[in-house]
Amino acid sequence: MRQDVDVQTRSDVKPRVLLNQDQYDAMTRVLGLTTDPARAEFFGYTDRTIRRARNGSIGEDFIARTVAGFREHESTLKAAGFASGFDEVFLVGRRAA
Repeated sequence: MRQDVDVQTRSDVKPRVLLNQDQYDAMTRVLGLTTDPARAEFFGYTDRTIRRARNGSIGEDFIARTVAGFREHESTLKAAGFASGFDEVFLVGRRAA
């Protein structure tokens, strides 16, 4: 399920990737991960990294580990009605520079 963030067209805005938190939580619950510490351990990042992502600060490592982790369990997610790609978990929009 893809949702787009309000995209502005001004030249003083930069692309921004945001975590689709509801989707992330739903997909991780399918994998038996119900807490952020469990999610952090599963994906190989820290609780702090998840907090930062939930607050809008997402790095390339977080994105890569998240997508790779979901792709490893693609059949389980697909059986629950989820895709495992970038567009399933992340939203792309813009923010003022």
